[in-house]
Amino acid sequence: MIMRDQKIKAIKQRKFEQEMMCHQRSQMFKRNAQQVRLCKKVYKLASDLEKNKLLEEKKQYKENEHKKLSQKQKMVDTIENYYKDKIEMLKERIDNEKFERHIA
Repeated sequence: MIMRDQKIKAIKQRKFEQEMMCHQRSQMFKRNAQQVRLCKKVYKLASDLEKNKLLEEKKQYKENEHKKLSQKQKMVDTIENYYKDKIEMLKERIDNEKFERHIA
């Protein structure tokens, strides 16, 4: 009888240990899955931040390029206007001299 009780007790003990191991393994897999999900979430957040940063830099670059082109066009327009005025003044001067020669 004592031998039988010991065997039953040993079987129950092994079963309990197996259940504990199974439970610990289950908890470990669950923790690993949570860690994987957390790592994926952190990676996605970091990727999104980097993407937004790059998009903002691209936007700033385009704005700066637009400003440069605008300034360049203003400068070209200013130079064109300056020379147009000079040409008009020369035309008037030539016309005045022709008129004065015609009168004289």
